[in-house]
Amino acid sequence: MKTRTIESVSAYMFIMPALIVLCLFIIYPMFLNLYISLFKWPLLGSTRIFVGLKNYIRIFSEDPVFWVTLKNTFYFGAGYVFLVTISGLLIAVLLWDMSRFYQTVVKTILFLPAVSMLVCISLIWIWMYMPQLGLISYLLSLLGIRGPAWLRDTTWAMPSIIFMMVWKDMGYVMVLYLAGLSGIPESYYDAAKIDGAGAWNRFWHITLPLLKPASLFVVATGTIKAFQVFAPVQLMTNGGPGDATRVLLLHIYHKGFLFSRMGEAATLSTILFILIFVVTAIQLKYYHSGFIT
Repeated sequence: MKTRTIESVSAYMFIMPALIVLCLFIIYPMFLNLYISLFKWPLLGSTRIFVGLKNYIRIFSEDPVFWVTLKNTFYFGAGYVFLVTISGLLIAVLLWDMSRFYQTVVKTILFLPAVSMLVCISLIWIWMYMPQLGLISYLLSLLGIRGPAWLRDTTWAMPSIIFMMVWKDMGYVMVLYLAGLSGIPESYYDAAKIDGAGAWNRFWHITLPLLKPASLFVVATGTIKAFQVFAPVQLMTNGGPGDATRVLLLHIYHKGFLFSRMGEAATLSTILFILIFVVTAIQLKYYHSGFIT
């Protein structure tokens, strides 16, 4: 009994630092944010008025920008998650049959953007998207195509940001899928070849189902990241042109730090948390029901 008590105390001492960090920097801020959302809370000053659920009512009924940001957030999330998942998977499958040397070279090149600073990448892509002097418009002009004003066009602004983020993160997704491919026994493919299965059938009936855990991780983490996108939007368009790229996290930033409405910003943060929680729960449900292959 005494030995078990000593082991329990030792275990709690080992997890105590991580538990303290979790409470101070995650759990406490979450409850503080929920508390602030019930007040009219200015950024500066001490005049704080309890309003209950009025901030939530105001966001849903009197803030037309909220619905625009919600639509843009889902637009970015759907485009980003779909493209980064497909591109990372295809690259991983193509690399898997390459020699070790070429695989290492390509992995290194494609993974470099994933570990680069997002701010620096955003600034570089601002130059690349410039209508007259940008690299992309120049390359299109060589083909006789006049590129649009990428970041200044309401139609192209959001796809431009999505493309940049997919380019940055597809190397990371590729590595995750390569790790998943390494766990598939080669005997499965050998048996399928003996049965006469072609490359597509082997991919569809062996590779894709056995990559299901990796796919869930990629889709779930990609969705969470997409719903919290901020830096590239703020740097490249600041929500413009108009409100074409104004996403939910940027709207929270504007509410709290530009208009000094911390109560409404906290309300939007709570709504964002609920959205991420619900979407992730739906993904997990479909994963366990076999919808995600």
